[in-house]
Amino acid sequence: EEGEDQVALTHVLRVARRRYQLQNTAMEFSFKGSSASVLYLFQSCTDCVVVWKHLSSRSHLQADEWREWEKIRAAWQAGAVSNYHYLMHINSMADRSLNDLAQYPVLPWILADYTSETLDLDDERVYRDLSKPMGALNHDRLARLVTRYHGMSRPKFLYGTHYSAPAHVLYFLVRSAPQQCLRLHGGKFDLADRSFQSISDTWHQCSTHDADVKELIPEFFNGKGDFLVNRSSLELGVTQEGRHVHDVQLPPWAGGSAAQFIATNRRALESSCVSGDIHLWIDLIFGHKQRGQGAKLAFNVFHPLTYEGEVDIATILDETEQFAVIQQISEFGQTPKQLFTHPHPPRGSASPAIPSAPPSLASHTQHLQMTGASAAGAAVSDGTRVRDSSKDTGEDGPSRQGHHAEVQRMHHDTGSSSSNSTRAKCQTLQPQPYPMHTSRALPVYTAATAGEGWGLLALEQAALDNAAALILAAPPAHPAVEGPQRTATHSSEFSSSSYRAEGGRGGEGGGGGGGRG
Repeated sequence: EEGEDQVALTHVLRVARRRYQLQNTAMEFSFKGSSASVLYLFQSCTDCVVVWKHLSSRSHLQADEWREWEKIRAAWQAGAVSNYHYLMHINSMADRSLNDLAQYPVLPWILADYTSETLDLDDERVYRDLSKPMGALNHDRLARLVTRYHGMSRPKFLYGTHYSAPAHVLYFLVRSAPQQCLRLHGGKFDLADRSFQSISDTWHQCSTHDADVKELIPEFFNGKGDFLVNRSSLELGVTQEGRHVHDVQLPPWAGGSAAQFIATNRRALESSCVSGDIHLWIDLIFGHKQRGQGAKLAFNVFHPLTYEGEVDIATILDETEQFAVIQQISEFGQTPKQLFTHPHPPRGSASPAIPSAPPSLASHTQHLQMTGASAAGAAVSDGTRVRDSSKDTGEDGPSRQGHHAEVQRMHHDTGSSSSNSTRAKCQTLQPQPYPMHTSRALPVYTAATAGEGWGLLALEQAALDNAAALILAAPPAHPAVEGPQRTATHSSEFSSSSYRAEGGRGGEGGGGGGGRG
């Protein structure tokens, strides 16, 4: 019998175990006759395991996700599955879901030309370098970040911000999900100068600014681009230059059409230029360059608290400390579950390069295929999932207790506002309000100091690619020169010692998205 909070298992098509706040405490249900799914959060890992076992005992079909991936990968390599759908499938395997803003599916910036009148998708020069994370695309920015890396106490990280976080998602979706944005900003829209105004400006911000390395969301490659158009005539504010924020300014090659922009972006994603390199980006986000020495060599090191297995919330007994950790995990971005520990095979290759699934994939990402005969009569109740702590970020960080203490200090330093903690009963997930953060300028190296004990800025870009290990192994010999002050804005940057938010320039085209999360 179905009620307001119940659903008959005869109506369930698929069940997948999911993470929430880096803990295995959720399951996602898909239903027959509907393209939508629902993400349920459970009070404890034990509850989730109990429900999962209950569902498993009533199902004759238990899908092996690794075998499923092998079939999809083979079809993708043969050209039968698009790059977009393959990336979405990998996102799902890594617990990314459209139902969780903190683990929203992440897709890459593909193009690097948002100013030309026309676009030749056969010209490799119009594309972003998919072998590098966003933070390593710009030589000068990377130099500043490496300098800061060497000046940090442990745990060290290159990026205090992240490429995917709730604020980044809502930065892009402010026009199509205004209610969520109002909740994020305490009942008001973010300042107009920090709002999503221009594709070109946002690309420039994400590819050059120290505190903004966000990637894209699926909406950039699918649909008609409604999120780029202010169809509801929302009052998004007026910039300091006196410009009213309305529709997103599109590249000239889009011809003023949001649908044309999405279609062109999708064609670029499916182009031969991207198909030949997209596996390199998969290595960075989901694969062997996500953690450890591979991440260091690729300039792909994020704060330890963004990685699965770095903290066990259930072991934190102090409520204030636990709340602080949860808030930081929720706000500052979560690195996807690591799926591959070997290089991902390129599209068109004949044989797989990944011999087997890592343990976490086999133990935490199983799916159930439900049938009417096998699932009759049951209803879903509260439950939760187990944590995988076997992963290592490759950084010599403090103990988990140390992490807890540092995060608690950050929580107090930034004046984080309180929000509702995780609810005890089974529920669909809602985004939480996020605290305000302060900023300060980062020390930078200039061309004048480049030759004095630290030669990174003097290196050519090609040489930089081969010098990663040397750069990250040798500290700079010259003190940093204080850079120009930047306008304060909200930031998702951790500081090196107290995890306080670090600065980001407010301004049009991306300050808000790079500014909080």
